[in-house]
Amino acid sequence: MFDGLDHVWKAVRILVQTDESLKDRLDKAASEFFVSTIQMDEWPHDLIEKVTSLDARLQKRQIMSDAEMRQAAIDLVDLSSRVDAARLEDNRRNRGN
Repeated sequence: MFDGLDHVWKAVRILVQTDESLKDRLDKAASEFFVSTIQMDEWPHDLIEKVTSLDARLQKRQIMSDAEMRQAAIDLVDLSSRVDAARLEDNRRNRGN
C-alpha cells in the first residue's frame, strides 16, 4: 500500500537538508513528491483530497509567493506525518490478522 509514498519522506528530506533557497528546495521536493502521486490508489483514502490539493499547488509553484511556498512546504511536512501515521495503523491492523 505504501511503496510510492516513501517519496513523500524523500521530498521532506530535500526541504530540510540543504542550504538552498526555499524556491530551489521546493522545486526539487515537488519533483520527488510527484513520483508519489503516480499511483493514487496507494494513498490512504482519507488523504487523497490533501494530496490532490497539494499536487495542484506545487504544479503552480513557479508563480507562488514566498508565503505560499512556505505554506506548501509546511503542508508537505504535515502530509508526511499523516502518511507515517497511516502506515503505522496499517501495520498494526495487519499484525492483528
